Amino acid sequence: MIIAIVIGILNFFALAFVGWQTFLTRRSVKLAERNIQEAQRTRELSDLPKANVVIYAQNQIQKWRAELQQLIDDEEYIRVQIKANDPTLGGKYGIERPAGLLIKPLFDTSPTWLQIILTSAAQYYYDCKAPASYLSSKQGAKFALSLLPDILERAKLGVHRMTELLSYIEKIVPEWYLQCPASLQDSDFMDR
Repeated sequence: MIIAIVIGILNFFALAFVGWQTFLTRRSVKLAERNIQEAQRTRELSDLPKANVVIYAQNQIQKWRAELQQLIDDEEYIRVQIKANDPTLGGKYGIERPAGLLIKPLFDTSPTWLQIILTSAAQYYYDCKAPASYLSSKQGAKFALSLLPDILERAKLGVHRMTELLSYIEKIVPEWYLQCPASLQDSDFMDR
C-alpha cells in the first residue's frame, strides 16, 4: 500500500514536470515564431530595391500589357486595314528588334527577381509584337491575315502572363511601398 502511494506521488510529480515542460515548449515556440517573423520582416525591408526601379518595372509591364490588349481590341480594325493594304500597320502594332525594350542602367540595378520578371515580360511582349510587324507585309493581305490569329493568341497569352507577373511584384513588395508618394527624391529629405 505504501509503495502504491509513493508510486502515485512520483507519477504526480512526473506529470507536473511534463506539464511544466509542455508549457515552456509552447512558450519558446511562440517566442521563436515571433523572432522568425521579425527577422523575415527585417530581411524583406532591407532587400527592397529603390522605389524607382520597382516603379519602372511595374510601369513598363503595364505599358506592354496595354499595348497587347490594344492589339486584341483592334482586331476588326486590323482586318480591315490589312485588306486595304495599309503600309503603316506593321509599324503601328509590331516591332522588328527587341533591342531597347529594357533600359540597361535600371535593369542592372534591379534585384535578380525583378530582372527575371522584367525579362519574362519583355519576352512575352516581343513574342507577339515581332510577328505583328509583318501585318503590312509585301507578301500580301492573304499572308498578313494568316498571321493574325496566331498574333492575337500570343497577345492574349502575353496579357495573361503580364498580369501574373505584376501580381508577383505586388506580392513581393508591400503595398505601402509601391503606393508611396513619389513627388520628391529621397535625397530631398536629407540635411545638406
